[in-house]
Amino acid sequence: MLQKVPSQISLGVGSYSSKRFDDKLKIKNGDFKIAGFKIYISNNKICGIGIIYQNKANGRKIIFTDTSQNQKYSALYEFKIPSNDYIQVIFGYCDDDQLNQLGIITYSGKQEIFGIDKGTKFNYMFMGYTFSGCSGIFRQGSIESLNFQVLKLPKDYVFHNLSPLFDILYPNILEENTQNSEQSDQNTLNLSELSDQSVENASEIIDYQSTNQEQISQSNDIKKKEYSEFDLQQVNVERRPQQQQFIYGPNYNRNPQRNGFDPSVRQIRAGIIIGEIIVKLILRH
Repeated sequence: MLQKVPSQISLGVGSYSSKRFDDKLKIKNGDFKIAGFKIYISNNKICGIGIIYQNKANGRKIIFTDTSQNQKYSALYEFKIPSNDYIQVIFGYCDDDQLNQLGIITYSGKQEIFGIDKGTKFNYMFMGYTFSGCSGIFRQGSIESLNFQVLKLPKDYVFHNLSPLFDILYPNILEENTQNSEQSDQNTLNLSELSDQSVENASEIIDYQSTNQEQISQSNDIKKKEYSEFDLQQVNVERRPQQQQFIYGPNYNRNPQRNGFDPSVRQIRAGIIIGEIIVKLILRH
């Protein structure tokens, strides 16, 4: 069963009479990540804290709240988190009225512990998630409680560093990519949707573009080719029956022999057949 991930975690118990801060209100309009901590120590206890945020859009870092301003402390420690790293674990100890220890581990393995191990232990880790947007309650000299938002790690970070979790944390990404691919396929040219006339015209354009001057020259030579070797009886030529009108010359014999055949008529018919063959050959090319 998958672990239920809360929207935020709470460390310690605060008093409503104490001071409060809420960085969530200041980062809600931007894309920020926790880039580090400033931890103030007094008598081995945490007496103040400042959260360092990084604007992922421009890389700038900022501290919205520093609880130890104008207060005394014995030591100041700074824990830096690189821009390509995120908090994985937050742990430590707290009493009813203050935070005694704060430990941090990042996904890259960087870790640090501040304070002493006294009181009730806490430990928070949600694989594939990180912590951001801190708020808290404090008074002079101590931190009473802290709250952190629990956010899913960015897609790019999960894909490159926690790839086995990618389909679990972002199950809809593959479906979205598939839908985008299908939409792209639908947007491509589908010749089956074109009309017959459009397809024919497209084919004609391609044929004309593929015809070069040498082919045109060859087509002209075809007209001059001698067809004496052709067996015209084996050529399937479809012709429409039509009446031919001939212009007779002065030497034409209008009274040919009954059982014979006028050689001029034979030449004309042969010319018609050859002409039709030439037309078909040209159309095929």
